[in-house]
Amino acid sequence: MTRFRLLRPLLVATGICALLIGAVTVQAQQYDGSQPYAPSGDYDSYDLAPGRVARLAYLSGQVQFAPAGGNDWGSIEINRPMVIGDRLLTGGDGRAALELGDASVRIDHGSAFDFLNLDQDNVQIELSQGTLNLAVRQMGDGENFEVDTPTIAFVASTPGVYRIDNSPDGVGSMVTVFRGSGIVYGENGASRQVVEGTSYRFNDSSLASVDVNGLPEADDFDRFCETRDANYERYAQAQQQYVPPGMIGGEDLYQYGQWNPTPTYGNVWYPRSVPAGWAPYRYGHWAWIDPWGWTWVDNQPWGFAPFHYGRWVYVSNRWGWVPGPVNVRPVYAPALVAFVGGSGLSVSLRIGGGSPVGWFPLGPRDVYVPWFRSSRGYFTNVNVTNIRNVYVNRTVINNIYNDYSSNRTGNLHRYNRYAYRNIPGAVTAVPRNVFTGARPVHPAVLKLDRNQLARTRVAMRPGVNPDAASLGLRHPTARPRISHGREPFARPVVARHAPPPRPVEFAARQKAIARQHGQPLTAAQMSDLRRSRPVRETRDARVKLVPRNSGVAEATRREGATAPHPATPAARIPRTRSAAVQHPIRTSAERGNRSPQPRSGDTARPVSARNPAAREPALRPGELRSARFRNPERVASLPRAPVIRPAHEPRRAAPPPGRLPVVKPVERAPQSITSRAAPQRRQADVRPAPRPGTQPPRPQRHAQEQARQRAQAQQAERQRAAQAQTQQRARQQRQLQVQAQQRDRAQQAQRQRDAQMQQQRQAQMEAGQRAREQAMQRQRASQMQAQRRNTVAPRQPQMQRPPARQAPQPRNRPEPAHHKPRPSHKHPDKGGGNAPIR
Repeated sequence: MTRFRLLRPLLVATGICALLIGAVTVQAQQYDGSQPYAPSGDYDSYDLAPGRVARLAYLSGQVQFAPAGGNDWGSIEINRPMVIGDRLLTGGDGRAALELGDASVRIDHGSAFDFLNLDQDNVQIELSQGTLNLAVRQMGDGENFEVDTPTIAFVASTPGVYRIDNSPDGVGSMVTVFRGSGIVYGENGASRQVVEGTSYRFNDSSLASVDVNGLPEADDFDRFCETRDANYERYAQAQQQYVPPGMIGGEDLYQYGQWNPTPTYGNVWYPRSVPAGWAPYRYGHWAWIDPWGWTWVDNQPWGFAPFHYGRWVYVSNRWGWVPGPVNVRPVYAPALVAFVGGSGLSVSLRIGGGSPVGWFPLGPRDVYVPWFRSSRGYFTNVNVTNIRNVYVNRTVINNIYNDYSSNRTGNLHRYNRYAYRNIPGAVTAVPRNVFTGARPVHPAVLKLDRNQLARTRVAMRPGVNPDAASLGLRHPTARPRISHGREPFARPVVARHAPPPRPVEFAARQKAIARQHGQPLTAAQMSDLRRSRPVRETRDARVKLVPRNSGVAEATRREGATAPHPATPAARIPRTRSAAVQHPIRTSAERGNRSPQPRSGDTARPVSARNPAAREPALRPGELRSARFRNPERVASLPRAPVIRPAHEPRRAAPPPGRLPVVKPVERAPQSITSRAAPQRRQADVRPAPRPGTQPPRPQRHAQEQARQRAQAQQAERQRAAQAQTQQRARQQRQLQVQAQQRDRAQQAQRQRDAQMQQQRQAQMEAGQRAREQAMQRQRASQMQAQRRNTVAPRQPQMQRPPARQAPQPRNRPEPAHHKPRPSHKHPDKGGGNAPIR
């Protein structure tokens, strides 16, 4: 019996020791480059927040924006994250550029753009009108880049640069492949492969009428895209040793700051010019963007990557940014901050606008706790990929996530020390209406001291509910001001892949968010809310899905093979994450256009573009924008597209007797071309060469003569155009010189007038000063004279003379007629008595 009594405590002690040893072992396991990184979590992946967003990196001219689930249109600023359902509409002079990390999207004038899908493996764009440029730099296995238009659906097969143009009347689309290859799908299952160095014009959705041209001459939009591509390649190569290649906005850091190595944090990036008292997450505004909720939008042109990836540190008396590891794909976060609340803010700062909301940036050793629902995979990856050095171990992250998933909010922050929680210069607080109204933060920042911060506590989320102003839309209107004479997003579009449902309206989401005290809705809650509301969505009805089949194009896309190019044999490009564009992007000068390209070192500012209306002819009805730039010498025709029907669709019946069957065109192998400048001939015109000593047929000689005459006429026309362009440049140069001389003369005359006016003002000031001095001297002299008179001869009182007596008149003597009665005199000593004067 005694033996069992001693055995039990011994077993308990052994178990406790084993647990302690295991804890120490796990504590020693830290995150470094050798530990595995899970791109997607294995836990409740349905509620996993998407790891891909699009950054609105450039705006110029008239551009209007409608957030996901909203019906109002307005203006926004750069650096806003864009998600599924966000729409853009550009005016006659508007342009926009979006960055997706491994791809870029540029939108030209008069375009209607929408994100049908945007996640880790799918980028699906709706272009119902206008022009778009898509540059795909990397493409992973199974990744989809798709552009859906009213006529066709284009899917990129390899990394490359593609341009999509829509006809103004909505019938017809043009696909120009500068680099890479892709597949074009039609409504009835027809598909065609498009190859590099070619422009295709599809006149209908069945792909039955297709015109094939060479590369069109570059216009202003092409030059704009080439400039941004060149800037991206130049700055991205300089940043490869500091930031991961898939980090959105990482290419902007090189031109706006500098990297300095530190012994503690490694390479730290410091912004080059910031105002005095600058701190992270202080110069910008907050906006509500689902599914993350509160999201930071910074004002600086470089303000995307440092506020959604990595950590901020205060070193060498200034703020610097430390990125994550360069060998893993970064995971996006809406804002890497922690919020504060408690009596230090709600009691000590009773001001108008509601109780304050405060926050501070996270340090390198702080674990980011999302204020939205996230899975274990996202929780782990968003912290591991944003911490470069070995600071946080696995046990701390797991313990915090266990408390987070169990809703134990009181224990969430016991493992975090929060390096900048008690520093007044790092904590930012504003009134509640500034926070929820998406208003600028810096003008409304409240002053805090250490005593107030000591009474605060770290909160899991702000605890405020969003409203309509929280979407960050400036000057909202019910209808877009840029309509182009028709309703945007009203045309049906052809799609290869089925997009997810349109986001629920914000009015319905707002009520559900308020019921759970400001916490964003999960994907499951969004789905339930969508099913509970009446169907009022029109986007799903507008998407015409292409039926899936096992055609040649589908097999080619699954294998990831590159389509054969006319000048080069077929080559296979492996579709891996590291597969990038190997060749530089072809510039306009290489395509035959000798016009100078605009240069700009600042990718956040607009690139000066020429006015297209000043030198471009007007479009004909139904003509595409790119049609005027195509080369007429390189026109060819494609055979009719093979229609691949699904298995369940019945075959068409044979033609009745007495009617000729439809003859299918014969597809011939394309003729090899040794140079891009050589004209492409139609396959039907290829005939055997004549034998030596024989004359070609007369029709052929006539055709050759006509072709030679056309070539001579075109060459003469090009020479005349070049001379006219040279003369125009000379006239413009002379005009600029004359204007410069006129400005110099005007400035010199203005300087002379300013000098004369300055002299006149100086003379007037001197004259006024002299007059004041003389007046003061005269006043002092008069005062001195009066003082001397009072001193030498004192003033004597004047004696009053007694009044003269009049002789008495006789009593009986009559008074003359003109004599008036004598007035009575009042005696000075008697009160009111009258007495004669004796």
